[in-house]
Amino acid sequence: MLAAQSNSSLPFAGLRCPTCRYDLSGLTTPQCPECGAAFTPELIRRAERNARRRKWLIAALVMFVVIYAPYSWLLMDYPWSDYRWSWIKMWPGLPVILPVSMAGRNIGLEVDDGLGLIMLDLLGLGLWIGLAWIGSRGRKRLIAIAVVVLLLSLLNSWGLYHLYLM
Repeated sequence: MLAAQSNSSLPFAGLRCPTCRYDLSGLTTPQCPECGAAFTPELIRRAERNARRRKWLIAALVMFVVIYAPYSWLLMDYPWSDYRWSWIKMWPGLPVILPVSMAGRNIGLEVDDGLGLIMLDLLGLGLWIGLAWIGSRGRKRLIAIAVVVLLLSLLNSWGLYHLYLM
């Protein structure tokens, strides 16, 4: 009986045809049996790397919209007062301002000083990048995360809007 060759020792193991997405595992020639396209392993790896980048950029854009769009009420009325400008300056940290304020109250953390606002901005941007990375791992995951984050952002935005009006 012949010993089975391990999948990782094959030259095209784990790669897909850049034209038709056919699984190339087990092939020994650089030509797709499905569509006939010729390729090199480096060409396939480059195409997959570009696809991963495109998925991440799409996920980053979707997450940016669902995280920050609910706070667009800040941009609606003109002319803008100094009070409104102070809120606009906090834009990157708005998605985390209420949760951090509530948690900070329990541990004695103040977010109204300059360092606290920088921390909020970094947390907000970190949230955006982290959720975009998770969302880039699959379309269903991106949709599920986008729906949940949009609902939470709407709720948070509603609370902040009422604080803004006070």
